[in-house]
Amino acid sequence: MLESLSCETPVVAFSVGGIPDVVKDNVNGKLAPANDTKRLAEAILHMITNPQKRADMAKKAGKRC
Repeated sequence: MLESLSCETPVVAFSVGGIPDVVKDNVNGKLAPANDTKRLAEAILHMITNPQKRADMAKKAGKRC
């Protein structure tokens, strides 16, 4: 996750452990509730189908770490 953000790549992950401390939902990535695979799939599709939002998140991702 940290390597992804440092390379300006938004993260899609479950909101578990220390991930929410670094990944801010809809800022530098998308978070899904723990074990909610449907929401995780929706977050992935959102990133794929919204290139402008993904680009905006990418800029913020590099500044987070």
